[in-house]
Amino acid sequence: ITRSHILVDSVLLLEKQARKIIGDANKYTFVSTGYGTKRDYSVPFCNTYNNLMGNMIEERMTKSILFLGSLWYTAWFEAGQPNMQGVPIFDPEEDITPIMQGGKMIGRKEE
Repeated sequence: ITRSHILVDSVLLLEKQARKIIGDANKYTFVSTGYGTKRDYSVPFCNTYNNLMGNMIEERMTKSILFLGSLWYTAWFEAGQPNMQGVPIFDPEEDITPIMQGGKMIGRKEE
């Protein structure tokens, strides 16, 4: 958690650099939704920002997965290591089906 906070200045500086590269006029785009139109970050801005950040996002996601797993393990250990026999197992193929459509995730279209 502390490491993420330390990166705040870098993240904001990189966002500012991405804005300079793309230009303020191209930072946002308007996206039609089922409820109307909303302002969102443009694909060129997101790509530029992502490239400037390097592997920062992947690193933080990986660390968060390890952190969450450690929390679960610690909770299980502190609970006296109870038998987990009979606890349902998460099946990603089965459980994400409602948010899939034709083999693709439902969400913003990628360009």
